[in-house]
Amino acid sequence: MLAIGEAKSSDILGRERLRRLEELRDLLVARDERAIAGLKLLLFDGSGFSPALTEQTAGRGDVELIDLERLYQGS
Repeated sequence: MLAIGEAKSSDILGRERLRRLEELRDLLVARDERAIAGLKLLLFDGSGFSPALTEQTAGRGDVELIDLERLYQGS
């Protein structure tokens, strides 16, 4: 496993969604040898991301925020 993620189309994703994915990653790494410690967290959202989430993830190599523009046009 290289990544896990969550996708929403009508909710603005915030820090609680990231915390949830971090907890899931920790569980996966502890229980499944296929999950690597650097498992990426991907958040897809059609409505955008909260400013707090954007600020919290800035510069983190293990988290990617993917909005509609990035999804359809690339990075």
